[in-house]
Amino acid sequence: MIFYHFTSRQHLHGIAQTGLSRGDVPVTPNGPGLIAVWLTTDAKPKGHGLPDGESPVQLTPEMRIQFGIPADATVLSVNKQAVRFKLKIPSTDRRLTHWPRWARKRLAPEWYDELRRAGGERSETWWLYWGTIAPTELLEATDMEAAQPLANWPQGYVVKSA
Repeated sequence: MIFYHFTSRQHLHGIAQTGLSRGDVPVTPNGPGLIAVWLTTDAKPKGHGLPDGESPVQLTPEMRIQFGIPADATVLSVNKQAVRFKLKIPSTDRRLTHWPRWARKRLAPEWYDELRRAGGERSETWWLYWGTIAPTELLEATDMEAAQPLANWPQGYVVKSA
């Protein structure tokens, strides 16, 4: 099956070194999530609830204190729609799970519905991968803003300062 994973430029250096291995899978509204790689069969980033780098992040007072962020400061999210990876995973891979099927069995119905709505009703395209996807398994890396391949991926990729 062909899948896509969207991410920010800020995560590229780590992905080039170790691959895709982290992603927060929220199982409750307030508790810690599980760790898996989020994938989709949808080649477009819009409508999946991914931050666009222009929306303010809601921080708790505790988070502001922890990171030394003033109460009146606006913090913007990273643009997790900036880069698209394309990859192929056999549907028989036991580490691959269709999110709706997995989540319906494990999440409270209200929480499942909230996550589904946050994804713009595209949750039927979501999958979870419970493992690491090596950089060499990423068939394509596309700069979505420039609509062109990401140069030198992954061999020779150099993180450019903003």
